[in-house]
Amino acid sequence: MAIDRLLRNRKRDLEVERTRYENVAAELRSQLGSQPPTDGRFWETRSRDSEIEFVHAQIERFSDASDEVLIVGDSVVVHQFLTVIEPLERWLESVANGSIRVHILLSEQLSDEGDQLLQLLRATGQSVETRLHPSVTANFDLIDQRDLYLYVTDPFARSRPLGTIHVTEDALIEELIDEFTAYWREAETLPESM
Repeated sequence: MAIDRLLRNRKRDLEVERTRYENVAAELRSQLGSQPPTDGRFWETRSRDSEIEFVHAQIERFSDASDEVLIVGDSVVVHQFLTVIEPLERWLESVANGSIRVHILLSEQLSDEGDQLLQLLRATGQSVETRLHPSVTANFDLIDQRDLYLYVTDPFARSRPLGTIHVTEDALIEELIDEFTAYWREAETLPESM
């Protein structure tokens, strides 16, 4: 009986300790969600919670842009934007009243859920220029031609990101702007309906 009682007490103590650690971990995750990554470059966004936190923070960064936001993407971008549709809609509405330029270059081969994003973009009118190109297979955002966010695709789930890398290297950004410009010229404007 003494051994059984000791075992029960020890299990209860361990369960209390486990719960305490889980609560501390949850609190730390919520504090780190919109903060820059610890190494200054990479955000892991494989879990749904971390993905949503990152996209919310990214939309805030879009809102802070002073000149231009370029968004290039395929189904990964569609998936991410549709996980936070209300903040996205609010940002797109604010763009209509602001002075920044927004250019979105999307793949012609979007997933089925891409129709919902395209409908939303059509509703923005002239405030957001959207074009489609058959060769878009990468995903990135460029804010004010100085903050580049490259999305790393999850190797086991093609429509989801593994994480995002923040790049501020001028030479790489200039090359991507040149390539974006070339693709933009070739791309088709977003049709009224698909």
